[in-house]
Amino acid sequence: MEHLILILCLAFVFSIVAGMHLYTMKKINDVQKNLIIEGKDWRALERASAGSLYTLLMLFLFSTAVGVILHKFVMFELFLRSIVN
Repeated sequence: MEHLILILCLAFVFSIVAGMHLYTMKKINDVQKNLIIEGKDWRALERASAGSLYTLLMLFLFSTAVGVILHKFVMFELFLRSIVN
C-alpha cells in the first residue's frame, strides 16, 4: 500500500510539472514562429527554451525528493499505528 502511495504522489506531481512544461514550450514555440530568425529576440527565446528544459529537470528531481520524503512519513506513521495498536 505504501509503495502505491509513493507512485501516485510521483505520478501526480510529475504530470503537473510536465503539463506546465509543455504549455511553456508551446508558448515559446508560438512566439518563435513570429520572430525573424537570427535576431536578438530569437536568441533570447532559445535561452528561455533551454532554461525551461533545465527547470523541468529540477522540478522533476524536486518532486521525486518530495515524494520520497512523503513516502517515508507515511511509512513512519504506519509504523507508529502498528505499535499503538
